Amino acid sequence: MVDRISLKPNPLFCWAESLAGRLGTRVINVCEFERALAQDFGVCPAMTLDVVHNGIPEVAFARVRPVDTQPPVIVMVARFAGPKDHGTLLDALSGLLFMEWRLLLVGEGELESRVRAQVDGLGLGGRVRILPTGTNVSRLLMEAQIFVLSTNFEALPISILEAMRAGLPVVATNVGGISEAVLHEETGLLTRRGDITSLRDALARVIAEPALRLALGTAGRRQWGEEFTSRTMAARTVEVYQRALSTVPS
Repeated sequence: MVDRISLKPNPLFCWAESLAGRLGTRVINVCEFERALAQDFGVCPAMTLDVVHNGIPEVAFARVRPVDTQPPVIVMVARFAGPKDHGTLLDALSGLLFMEWRLLLVGEGELESRVRAQVDGLGLGGRVRILPTGTNVSRLLMEAQIFVLSTNFEALPISILEAMRAGLPVVATNVGGISEAVLHEETGLLTRRGDITSLRDALARVIAEPALRLALGTAGRRQWGEEFTSRTMAARTVEVYQRALSTVPS
């Protein structure tokens, strides 16, 4: 429909989505940000747009290491591709070498070689590891102390919900629908897109303050349990279908 980073419309995609939108009774969006985009670009009548946030299943909650363990392990799970912003994260952390931390990057993609080169160029080889996508992310999050997502665009990323489920504080770029899950200063810290200083300051806080990590992570897990489980998503999806059926002529 649009370039989510520049918010410039693609006429062909807008036409196709507008046509498809008018063929359905209701249109489900995964976050309010996406619903607003669809309305602004006239994908379909505003009254037909619904929001059902992403949800993920409940799993046994058994942390391997406490969130307030020092020094912390930071995890980012994201493919090495244009919409993500590993570069800003690495630049931010290069200014925190006076603090103790480790960073684990999980993913693969066409920009992996560029990320590896930046790690080496910044002298972060001893602090940063890149793990393959086959890594057991659920266990990794139970071992880590901080989750970070530096990115240029997101709708409502599953990776953030997985981190909240694991009781981790989330440091993330305030783009797309991220702020609908991560409540600034309550369940995590939000930073400006592409802003090295903003991200560096947020990371410095959670690295230095174990009690803050624990408080944010505990609140985040509670928020996930109330709003972002698969059961909640399924129930809200059923409600949308019921609304759709109620408008069908008998």
